[in-house]
Amino acid sequence: MQTTLPTSLKPPSLHWVVLLLLNLVASGIVMGQVVPQGVQVPAPVFLLTSYLVGMLWLPVQANFIRRLTGDLQPLVMSSFGVLALGVALVCIRLADTNKGVENMFWLVILLLIASPVLYLLGCFSVKAALEDYYSNTEQIGLYMGGWMTWLFGSVYIQYHLCRIAKWKKTGKLKPQ
Repeated sequence: MQTTLPTSLKPPSLHWVVLLLLNLVASGIVMGQVVPQGVQVPAPVFLLTSYLVGMLWLPVQANFIRRLTGDLQPLVMSSFGVLALGVALVCIRLADTNKGVENMFWLVILLLIASPVLYLLGCFSVKAALEDYYSNTEQIGLYMGGWMTWLFGSVYIQYHLCRIAKWKKTGKLKPQ
């Protein structure tokens, strides 16, 4: 374990707009593949599918927190969220192909509820670690809104990581 914190560590450099666009494209692909043509999709279902890429990107952000502070909690929560979603999708696929897993309905429901809950817990865990580190150790006074974290998750976190990466590169920090 390191005794000094790596202050020269650069955050993940994917631009937040690219992450947002990937979320929207993935949502369109999923909705086009899963939902039959002509079927109206409720808004909550569309919003949940728009988090797929963000859910997969959150462990990358959480790994940055692990390297920066040594805190494993964000990485564990975000990884279990992805794992829960993956297991739920495998169970749905197996049930769809009649492989003898018809009794997995409640497991799939539980995993589909646990996955976004773990995703949000991971987002707030990353938020707390970023605010703590960049307010106390590097003292830039980072503040991240709770509502924005809840609504935009890993895209909002990536916005702040892009600001920090630009600050590390140029020495100038864009105001919040």
